[in-house]
Amino acid sequence: MFPSDEFFIFGLLAFLVAHILYAWEFSLHKGASRSGVSWTAVPFGVFASTMLALLMPGAAREGAVVQAGVVVYTVAIAFMAYKATLTGKSLLVLGTILFCISDSILAWDKFVQACDWSQYAVMTTYYAAQLCIAMSFS
Repeated sequence: MFPSDEFFIFGLLAFLVAHILYAWEFSLHKGASRSGVSWTAVPFGVFASTMLALLMPGAAREGAVVQAGVVVYTVAIAFMAYKATLTGKSLLVLGTILFCISDSILAWDKFVQACDWSQYAVMTTYYAAQLCIAMSFS
């Protein structure tokens, strides 16, 4: 996605901040559940665990900083998607799941196996995710 891998960590950090801000916004949303951990956390925990198991060998080849970034980022995006489920907004949940799919394809392409179609799949799911998230608040 980037012309050079040297910019990857900066993109990772920028999107990490975005996911944290999204999760915070979802927590503030009227109607968001404030009670403890919900059963809806389970699929996102499974998602994060599975992605990390698949990505860590490739991320480890990139060095400790990238490896740590992948762990933190994966947890953050799963947490963001989980927080969306607590709002009760199905379009928001769909948007965050599409965001997870987009980033999973991007990560797979970078750390596991490059795919010719990944750029198109990443951008399609990313824009669909943003559209769903934006429309859920209108």
